[in-house]
Amino acid sequence: MQSANPLNPQMAEHIELQTETWGPDFFWHQVRWMAVNDHLPSDGSFGLVDVGAGAGFAGQFLSVDHPAANYSFIEPAAELEAKLEQRWGTEANRKGATSFDDSHFVCMLDVLEHIDDDQGFLDDLAKKMARGDRLIILVPALQSLWSQWDVSGGHFRRYDKAMIEALVTALPFEIEEQAYLFPEMLPAAWLRSWRSSRGKHLGDFNSPPSIPPWANKALTGLGAVTVRLRRAVPRGTSLIAVLKRT
Repeated sequence: MQSANPLNPQMAEHIELQTETWGPDFFWHQVRWMAVNDHLPSDGSFGLVDVGAGAGFAGQFLSVDHPAANYSFIEPAAELEAKLEQRWGTEANRKGATSFDDSHFVCMLDVLEHIDDDQGFLDDLAKKMARGDRLIILVPALQSLWSQWDVSGGHFRRYDKAMIEALVTALPFEIEEQAYLFPEMLPAAWLRSWRSSRGKHLGDFNSPPSIPPWANKALTGLGAVTVRLRRAVPRGTSLIAVLKRT
């Protein structure tokens, strides 16, 4: 597999600080996992390869919801990779693996936007996956929401459904689902984009959101509703795409 672009040092620090401040309890991680979990088997054992695993929250959620499942990861940031190996074991590190045939699912949660040649990267992933396996992708949505926040985070783009369709046209995947997530966050995202376009200071990218626990709980509950209604949601700040290897 071709290597991803080197992880923006700010992004690695952002992940570390967010982990220390919120951990997997942060509403954004909780709601993202709800969308992913909808596509995983309700019982039985299966494998999930987490590409660009970051802090490994997907593995933590997986171990709770699917204790018989096998979690493995690929993480380009050395300091994060070392922590993942401490938590999951060196055998769970799939860096350099030539095949994911022993896993039925691969996920990339807010990773693809960091990769310049996104189509080439997905093509390399497809070569490692068996026919019928699923690739679950979450990405920031809508280029109209682009701001200095995306630049600081090392993003190359934000996606919409048409972009995903064009991206996979030449790849051995078929789209099983595309849906927008976090419609409730659109006003804040529009404001951030507007402020950015006028050169307004957006705050420190590395500082985790400062919200009280009650607000985090409320946003988790609201997200649990909107994620169930995602197929009827016309816009959102994130996009989930589920691709079946053909």
